Amino acid sequence: MRLPTCLVLLVCSASAAAGQICRYEDADGRTTYSSQPMAGMKLVSCGDRFPDEPPKPPPPSTAPARPPTTLARPAATAPAGFPKIDGDTQRRRDDARRRVLEQELADEERALADAKRALDDQLVAGRYNGADPQARARVKPLEDAITRHGRNAEAIRRELANLR
Repeated sequence: MRLPTCLVLLVCSASAAAGQICRYEDADGRTTYSSQPMAGMKLVSCGDRFPDEPPKPPPPSTAPARPPTTLARPAATAPAGFPKIDGDTQRRRDDARRRVLEQELADEERALADAKRALDDQLVAGRYNGADPQARARVKPLEDAITRHGRNAEAIRRELANLR
């Protein structure tokens, strides 16, 4: 009986220490809930953690409707003052990145082949008995290595496919 009472008191004191949750609205009618005062926003209500009123619909937009989006990525715009890179420099960087990824892929494929070969050596040599815990302990790290190197190689292939 003593433990539940202590837990209730602890929860109540923690929620009281957290402060009040207040509802704020900005000039566009967007609602924000915070326990801290929000600069530039109007205080609507305070103390209700979950107000019962339904959310207000957003104000009607005066901007023209946008055409449906396509699957193509929009052109990224750099912030003002962001350094610009000419096309040749970017191509050199992309080529260097491609070479690094190709080398990493070759390394992962080599490690995958080595792990498969080591597992085959364990299985073919007749030293593997699935019921034997020691044999299982020898094979498990090899199976894990095969899985890990296979996933790494696949991730690198995806990354290479995403390069321009």
